[in-house]
Amino acid sequence: MLPAGQFLPPAAGAPRGLTGRGGVRQREAWTVPDALNPRSRRVLRAAVAQYIETGRPVGSKALVEAARLEHSPATTRAVLRDLEERGYLTHPHTSAGRVPTDSGFRFYARWLVHRQLGARSAGLGVAETDRRAVERQLAGREGGLEAAEEAGRLLSRLCGAAAVVTAGRPEDERLAELRFVVVGERRLLAVLVTEAGAVHHRPLEGVALGQRELERVHAYLGDKVRGYTLRALRDRVARERDPYGTLRESVSNLLERAAAAEAERVEVVVAGKERLFDRPELDDVHKLRAFLRAIEDRTHLLALLDETLEAPGVLVRIGSEAGLGGLDDVGVISSGYGAGARHAGSLCVLGPVRMDYDKVVPLVAFTATVLGGGRGPSARPS
Repeated sequence: MLPAGQFLPPAAGAPRGLTGRGGVRQREAWTVPDALNPRSRRVLRAAVAQYIETGRPVGSKALVEAARLEHSPATTRAVLRDLEERGYLTHPHTSAGRVPTDSGFRFYARWLVHRQLGARSAGLGVAETDRRAVERQLAGREGGLEAAEEAGRLLSRLCGAAAVVTAGRPEDERLAELRFVVVGERRLLAVLVTEAGAVHHRPLEGVALGQRELERVHAYLGDKVRGYTLRALRDRVARERDPYGTLRESVSNLLERAAAAEAERVEVVVAGKERLFDRPELDDVHKLRAFLRAIEDRTHLLALLDETLEAPGVLVRIGSEAGLGGLDDVGVISSGYGAGARHAGSLCVLGPVRMDYDKVVPLVAFTATVLGGGRGPSARPS
């Protein structure tokens, strides 16, 4: 783990983003040769925080007063100038104060992520009213489209930005029941009921099995289904050796088709697009349209959220690194949720880069924890 307060921006070629809860990716993303000294880090954090709060360029005198820095305006001015040369700050014109660049915002947001990793309990940094709202509306609602919709609406309202949530998928949830129903010629419907109570239907085309054959399939599955994910059940049946080889092969084929159908269908909930209309950064109609197009672009969104599924904690994407179809003025804070090595779903808050990261980062982490049925972080920074 890096020394306290030593949080550095990613160097060129380093892994993009910052994943939470320790691990090699996190250390690689922050360990770069161009280290900032403690004073520069404090000034940069203060400058970004003040710009987020006011939306106005930051001057050295005002920064010293607002952030109660222990050094003089002259010293702060020199530090700001150095940070600008390093690419963390810029200024609109010669006489104006500084504003953060994407690198400055990344530094600040990822410092908050790193700080969140050291939390001894879930909810650190979350306002009491927000914490209660999350617990009241999401506790005990693991997975499923309804839970995703509720989480999206809640995050959007609390953060004042758009929220995107993918619902937990049966392929990653433990099943309570699995049935196949004939719905047409060479067409079945797989009905998956998860232990969390969610019901999913997946059509299977080109399967020539009648009701009598399906009864044999259900008898074969028997009590094998409960407690297994769809993929784990598929693998179990594929490994079995029994005298019913032909039947086992049919069951294995059905499970393979059901898993493939499930992988192709990801429920994506988008909430709070209308909140972007209230953001002063999006007064430009062209910029607002770019945001709305990016949110509706399922391909780019799913690519970002699929990456979040593989990350062990909060993931920060700012500017072009979000990969949202050329949208640059954007901040995305995301996390996977669900128990186990692989998350069941993911959630993110998406808005202009001047976002209240101090509120959003811990709130995203806490919401993911509650939606996943946990009470706190499962790991600490190494």
